[in-house]
Amino acid sequence: MFSYPSRQIEELGKKLPDDENMIPYGYRSMEEYMQRMEEYAARYFTLESDKQLFVEFKTLMEEMNRKEEWSIVRYIGESDDNLFGLTHGHTYYWPCSKSNPKYEGVIDDEEFTSYWYSTEPEDWEILLDPTGMAYATIYGESKEHTTRKLYEKVMEQIEHILN
Repeated sequence: MFSYPSRQIEELGKKLPDDENMIPYGYRSMEEYMQRMEEYAARYFTLESDKQLFVEFKTLMEEMNRKEEWSIVRYIGESDDNLFGLTHGHTYYWPCSKSNPKYEGVIDDEEFTSYWYSTEPEDWEILLDPTGMAYATIYGESKEHTTRKLYEKVMEQIEHILN
């Protein structure tokens, strides 16, 4: 599982042939993924601006994936059997970095990216919080705090779009 900079991946991905992409899914390790990205860089990112964006991408990937900086939380809310639902008692990672300690969502060991959820205090137990991001997010000291009402409203809108 990796956290990744979507904007850079989207911009660089436009330079790839249609049958290639930069989404970090299906790789056994970060090293395998980055090796593939280096191959893409050598082949497709020939303009100086693309090379510079690739260096920025690599730097962000390294920063975003220092797992020792990620918070670890336990979900203590009710289990949700919906697609991307949370399981009561399951432990999740909250990716973040010391350089950017902001809530970007929750990820577990079966997912390849993080997903956004409500951050109500009664739903989460903080197990490890090296950057303080989880505490600030859960207890509303940061603008990343997401109420259950807002989360449910957004999910309703997404379901409406998908159906």
